Amino acid sequence: YCYQYKDNFSCPDKLFLKLFVLTGVIHLLNGCVLVLSCHLDALRSHILFYHRQQGKLGAGIDF
Repeated sequence: YCYQYKDNFSCPDKLFLKLFVLTGVIHLLNGCVLVLSCHLDALRSHILFYHRQQGKLGAGIDF
């Protein structure tokens, strides 16, 4: 990763590497959050639908 430059070892900017890794992780996390929220939305609508069906069957009331 480092290359020799005038007898000194010179490496790519570590800060840049950290930022690169950090942004990658943040993008991954954002993707996970999006997927999770989609799943949660689907789950919530399923639960609401199920409760509505149960309510209709049980009391004849649509809530």
